[in-house]
Amino acid sequence: MASAAATVDGSRRREGRRGVTPEEMKRRSRGQSVDMSPEAIARRLDQVSQLRTLGLALRKAQILGPVVEPKPEPPPEEPAKG
Repeated sequence: MASAAATVDGSRRREGRRGVTPEEMKRRSRGQSVDMSPEAIARRLDQVSQLRTLGLALRKAQILGPVVEPKPEPPPEEPAKG
């Protein structure tokens, strides 16, 4: 069952399942973390580097033309029974 926990300002707030606050559940679902270990920081820097490389590649991208969807092939004809 949910319980109440004291916040920094002394007010009470409801906790979700297993003592996790709704704010913490939102952070987790968005992939946000408070992990400040060297490995976690290095991982974040690697992600930023990859995003920068992607942004630079997209900046150089050119429009190739309109997207044309191929026409579906008609189903094969079945031989006549008889």
